[in-house]
Amino acid sequence: MDVDAFTAAHQADWARLDELVRRRRRLTGDEVDELVTLYQLTTTHLSVLRASGHDPVLAARLSSRVAQARTTVTGSHVPAWSAVSRFAAVSFPAMAYRVRWWWAGTAGGSILVGVLLGWWVARSPGVQAAKRAMERAFGREVLFTREGGSGPEADLAEILDAPLVFVAVGLDQDRIHAPNEKVEMALLLRGAEAVAYLWADLAADHAGITAAR
Repeated sequence: MDVDAFTAAHQADWARLDELVRRRRRLTGDEVDELVTLYQLTTTHLSVLRASGHDPVLAARLSSRVAQARTTVTGSHVPAWSAVSRFAAVSFPAMAYRVRWWWAGTAGGSILVGVLLGWWVARSPGVQAAKRAMERAFGREVLFTREGGSGPEADLAEILDAPLVFVAVGLDQDRIHAPNEKVEMALLLRGAEAVAYLWADLAADHAGITAAR
């Protein structure tokens, strides 16, 4: 390929591309279309020149032109951390403020339901009996904390239409259902003692209810 002839044939297009890039903030609609066309054309020229391998200096100059034109056409790259910072500092607070009454009402309703449900559960005869049994077995006051759990026992409670009470003596560090799970024998024996007290307490309650009838 004759590099001089190639350059002479396309120099006007490259010069026009440079001019449009310099005036990128003041372009008309037709000039924007022309900029995109010249950017694509110059990219093709660069590919042809690189494939020939005759003039690395000219290829470097065209590569710089293409890079500047690409930035003009597609816009500058915004760092990801900048977008995250803007979301955290501007977008999310603005969105949260616009829907503040909705999420405040939802949060308040959820808290109220949780409080009422906890109050109702804590006052149930089965839970109170378990609390008394645990206090007798461990010799100290039992406090209620937020805790979750699941199991097939819920199906049994539904079938028998009877209250369900868990008597748990495990610790978080016991890693139940995980590798290397364990149990403290002293706590397990205290739990068995608490269950014995629980059965006696429930039997006494049942006898009192039956006598009252």
